[in-house]
Amino acid sequence: MTEIEVKETSSSKSRQVVFEPVTFGRYRLIDQISKGGMSDIFLAKISSVAGFQKPLVIKKLLPQYANKPRYVRRFINEARTLSRLNHANIVQVTDMGVIDSEYYIAMEYVEGRNIAHILSKASKTGHRPSMEFIFHVALEVARGLAYAHKRRGPGGENLVLVHQDVNAFNVMMSYEAEVKIIDFGIAQAFLDKSNRSGFPVAGKLLYFSPEQIQRKQLDRRVDIYGTGVLLYELLTGERLIKHQETVSDTIKMILQMDISKKLEEDANHIPAPVKPILMKAMALKPDDRYTWMEDMTADLRQVAKKLRLNIDYSAMSAYMKEQFTRELVLDKRRMRKLLADEFPRRGLPGTVDKAIKGSALCLLDRLVKLRSGSFRDVAGIEPGEIESGLRTLKFNSGKVIFRQGDTGTDIYVVEKGKVRVFFNVGNMRQTIATVGHGEFFGDTSLVENVRSVSALADEDCVLLAIDKVLYEKLMGNDTAREVVTNLEMRIRDVVCLLESSLLEDSLSKLIHALLFFQRRTSNENGSVIELAELADVFRLESNTQTVRYLEKLQSLEILSFDDRVIRVANCEKLENVLNVLSGRGKLTLKL
Repeated sequence: MTEIEVKETSSSKSRQVVFEPVTFGRYRLIDQISKGGMSDIFLAKISSVAGFQKPLVIKKLLPQYANKPRYVRRFINEARTLSRLNHANIVQVTDMGVIDSEYYIAMEYVEGRNIAHILSKASKTGHRPSMEFIFHVALEVARGLAYAHKRRGPGGENLVLVHQDVNAFNVMMSYEAEVKIIDFGIAQAFLDKSNRSGFPVAGKLLYFSPEQIQRKQLDRRVDIYGTGVLLYELLTGERLIKHQETVSDTIKMILQMDISKKLEEDANHIPAPVKPILMKAMALKPDDRYTWMEDMTADLRQVAKKLRLNIDYSAMSAYMKEQFTRELVLDKRRMRKLLADEFPRRGLPGTVDKAIKGSALCLLDRLVKLRSGSFRDVAGIEPGEIESGLRTLKFNSGKVIFRQGDTGTDIYVVEKGKVRVFFNVGNMRQTIATVGHGEFFGDTSLVENVRSVSALADEDCVLLAIDKVLYEKLMGNDTAREVVTNLEMRIRDVVCLLESSLLEDSLSKLIHALLFFQRRTSNENGSVIELAELADVFRLESNTQTVRYLEKLQSLEILSFDDRVIRVANCEKLENVLNVLSGRGKLTLKL
């Protein structure tokens, strides 16, 4: 579970539906976390060089709001606001943008649960959070909000950032007891002078402050009120305000509530020294509340000292893991799924690791015997061929063995050390494998003379370099050579699919997919590519944007297509477009 559970009633039924991972721009969406009022939340990841993977949360604006300026402004405002905040108690935004007409925000992944969920679970289990837990949450929330309230812009101006929607649903607690404030979606709405009238556009009615309901001027004290309400809920396990028969009745209760009387009713759950803090934080009039969040924090710390509370992170983490044992297992399973889902599986070439390892160990044994002169059971190999075709090479750590684009026909077997095999797409590098003792590389030279990958020594290493002719003789008859050649073709397919994963835009992915199938079927123009197979292997969605790109490529006489197949007419022109897209200079193909 991550980032948000925006609904008071969990969407458990929707969670039972199997989510099929999809590629979204440079992100991979692995699972749907929740469905909110105006956005969907997904667990996702981004991958980079050397097997780097980072889990994150993608928040996507629902399609029905994408053409409504009011909602788009709020969505963009959330990203802009969070991008200005860099604090341990506020969830971080890493990216935002539009992909295929869908607005999204990429945010920090928090492995845990929101406070509303924690209190709900505590009510069911009867295992209420400790006073240390409660004060820890309140103090951490106060720290994050105090930072936001005093945050200044590049020119030194006060940004006047106020959350306006502080409640148990918008505070996350990780399994390691980290507290994060989320959803700054309406944080600056009050700064827009054109938005002075009408009921608040977002938030939960039960958590609205009196001034929000009365449409009065808002400032940081609305967050102080929200923090007081959150503290009350943590202490009592109950909401300060409950829904009445009508909205009007609920609003009346908020505006006419006697805080002092309410606190007396809950005397068993609220320590006496905490009551004055709650009364001041939740005063109906903003002028009667704390002026700054730091003032409330100081009083909370004094009470914590008086109550001799010991904030022990390990104890709070243990509480979380005990309460959410089942959920933690499911989260770990989801995380394994996240990291294991490297690339689309359907339509991919079969795995090559086992075949490479088995063949290579046998080959290394033969080469060592050949080098010592004790191997004589291969017909047709003359001593001179061994002398010219087999060399022992040494490379220091970090030394390049060959580069992508180099010519060469040698195959290398690792006798000692480790070698990293990788390729580059534009400015990005992707590691394919790290090979060690008994494994070989450079074997694509069986089917092409130009290196499609690079190799460098990860450690000081000793390699046996064998030329193509001697290699094929050592591998035995024509059938064996055919098997190895087919293996190398599969490796090339995997490399091509890895390259596709590094491409950032949908046009590059489409062109790369077309060239992949073109090379597999024929070296000539005019080959037929099935649209269904293309979409299956590369997970290209059959959407309006893809069709428009195909229409543009057709107008350039690069290809032709219908609703079933694509026929590439000019591979060279298609490759030129891809080279510009994936190189340093970006190309915008006007539609």
